[in-house]
Amino acid sequence: MSIEMRPLSGTRPLYVDEPEPFWPAGDDPDLYKLELWRLHKVGLVQGLRSVPCWKCGYLVIQSGLFLELEGRDGYHCRVVSWSDAHNAGILSQPFLRTLSDCWRVRPTYSKSAGYAYLGITCPKCGSLQGDNFVYDNYQGRGGVFSDPEDKSPLEVLPLPVFTDDLRKMGYTEVNLNFGCPSGTVTAKGKGAGMLRDLSKLEKSFSTKSSRRPKAPSRVKTRLGVTSPEEFEAILDLYDRCPICELTIHPRVMRQLYRGEADRAAFAKYLPHCRMPVCYNGDITTPAQLKALEAEFPNLSGIMVGRGIIADPALLRQAVGGAPASKEELRGYLDELYHGYTEAFGMASCAVSRMKAHWHYLIQRFEGSEAFEKQLRKAREGWEYEVVVNQLFTLPLL
Repeated sequence: MSIEMRPLSGTRPLYVDEPEPFWPAGDDPDLYKLELWRLHKVGLVQGLRSVPCWKCGYLVIQSGLFLELEGRDGYHCRVVSWSDAHNAGILSQPFLRTLSDCWRVRPTYSKSAGYAYLGITCPKCGSLQGDNFVYDNYQGRGGVFSDPEDKSPLEVLPLPVFTDDLRKMGYTEVNLNFGCPSGTVTAKGKGAGMLRDLSKLEKSFSTKSSRRPKAPSRVKTRLGVTSPEEFEAILDLYDRCPICELTIHPRVMRQLYRGEADRAAFAKYLPHCRMPVCYNGDITTPAQLKALEAEFPNLSGIMVGRGIIADPALLRQAVGGAPASKEELRGYLDELYHGYTEAFGMASCAVSRMKAHWHYLIQRFEGSEAFEKQLRKAREGWEYEVVVNQLFTLPLL
């Protein structure tokens, strides 16, 4: 077992070549006698190779709690299972919620044990992976923590813990958008503009300037600025960062939304992603959604943006439901319009927002071409309402 470690915030670095032993979870200084040890450093350790779920075969990231303990004879490092850490009373309730929300570590019933305990669950089928399988190499099918033949590396990440202020506001994670291609955003070096400078991008994940570990991050990204080949270096950076899910939109920044999403580039880089991956881009029909699921069955999710604005019932249809009726669309759009009016305090601001929705939705009405210009020119609420009333006299395609 080789271990790739990076410094955790606030403590001295721990490197692979240090003389202290690294104890796998099976070798046990008594965790329940913590009064004999002083906790020097703590982190979340994950395998850089995923292991198939015993039930459905979905690739599951193995994780555990990394402890550096100071005892009478010096420092000792080890990985402990989530259940052992929980039973020892060293996991706070806010952190337990973060584990559940972002790492899928949850109390789950075990038939073999006869009780529920805190453990890694499969993102796809929800099955408990079992401490025996993850940490003890039960029946020879152990993972990166327990199989003596497994030489894949481990990596210690800063614990995904929020500041108290963010917790009080109800946030459980941070979502970073490095995928927005809008010129007004990228011109300021934000959104996909962050991909121009990878050193600056890496600093956005750094904890060196913070007294507290940062929150777990979900990242949305494009493949690069001008070429999909840029993603090799970008992904190498992401793989070194504490990201709990990566959403990839396979276009480059300069494309905006022109052309087609580069599905071939997505397929090329997907096997090299060390974190769960969500796909985004050009999903506008239930058939496309199902085809994507069939092509990439191990995705952690599929993000749909413009497609669901154009067809608000898209996901319902994907599971066998009915398309949106004209009455449903009318109720949905009226609720949005009145909500915007209330939020902004004036109908003219709401009209501006509603035009963005109608840019995609108007194509669903047969013969809507005659009203597109009128809708674009509408400024006041009454002008917008007149055009919308006329649009809803048309049949849906």
